Amino acid sequence: MEDNIVFDNAVTVSHTVYKKGFGCKLNEVSIRDYKIGGFNDKIVCLDLDTYERSVRPHSLNNTMDAAVGVSDYHHTRRVNKRLVLVELRLDYKNVNNLSGTELKRKSSHSRELLGEEIPVSPVEYFVFNKNVAEQAFRIVNSLAIEHGSKGRWHGLTVEGFNALIQDSEKIPYVNLNSPELIKHEFMEYNHDFNRLINTQDKWLKKSREYFNRFNLNEVKNICESSIEALNAILSQDTFDEEELWYIKEVINDFNGVLNSSASRTQ
Repeated sequence: MEDNIVFDNAVTVSHTVYKKGFGCKLNEVSIRDYKIGGFNDKIVCLDLDTYERSVRPHSLNNTMDAAVGVSDYHHTRRVNKRLVLVELRLDYKNVNNLSGTELKRKSSHSRELLGEEIPVSPVEYFVFNKNVAEQAFRIVNSLAIEHGSKGRWHGLTVEGFNALIQDSEKIPYVNLNSPELIKHEFMEYNHDFNRLINTQDKWLKKSREYFNRFNLNEVKNICESSIEALNAILSQDTFDEEELWYIKEVINDFNGVLNSSASRTQ
């Protein structure tokens, strides 16, 4: 499965521009400049226009409107952390006024302002209102080709931006280990108690490893699958007193990891 792109406010707030007081919500920038909202209200950005006016009041240059921290989201891990530049054109009625030279100048100066402390993605987003979106997208693509930015300039609507730059809390978790395969491995012990012990030890160890990595979704997956398999084995087979005690203790161990995991989310 391909990684999802999610907004990563930790990236944004770590930048010097934010620490100097030029951070706010992307939706606030949109409402302030265009009287139009609609962006995910959790997204924090670097307000580049305001920052430019502050640091260079007598020699203003064009900038993109905002820089947003993002990362690729892979099984609860955030990788490839970076900033993306965003230009809002929500008041546009005539997209024929778009200038590739201006867009390129905005991009170049914004990158100069941001410096090199956090990587800035080569991909840039231009957000238009729905009424001009279709035509605007074609023009942005054409200008990108003309100005050497093919594949890097992308036109979006507000809704399209929200769908692309996602909220990690709303992305369904995909198990790293198949619950069916975990249970199948337990059920294949074939009355060999030593093999059952090895299987229990293997998955208990893995659940603790994921716990230490803070992948609590995978802890839940492994523990619940293992407990279900062990309870099924207890109901289907006969064990002596010592074996029965051991299996129940292992179930308690899985429950202990599961409960510890649940307490971390509270």
